[in-house]
Amino acid sequence: ACLGSRFHKGTRVTLSRVKQVQRLESLLRLMGMNQFRARWHKVEGKSMVRIELGKDDFAKMGDEVVRKAVVDLAKAEGFHWVTLDLIPYGSNQGSMT
Repeated sequence: ACLGSRFHKGTRVTLSRVKQVQRLESLLRLMGMNQFRARWHKVEGKSMVRIELGKDDFAKMGDEVVRKAVVDLAKAEGFHWVTLDLIPYGSNQGSMT
């Protein structure tokens, strides 16, 4: 899917923001995730990444090594907040985009 879909409607999409998302999604893939999205948001003037995982990938994020690698990269990319959406990716249960 187009990386532009990782941004909330009305968010300015820039090359640096797309690369932030791309690098995080590359790490998620490297860590064994199969179904995921890293969504870029701005909250209170600060950037936030909201990670959506398929229901079969939630347990993988519970691994301390995986979680630390994701948080460390997100912080290095400049994200103030790193969040995990509790609604599984692809479930169509109304998670915001």
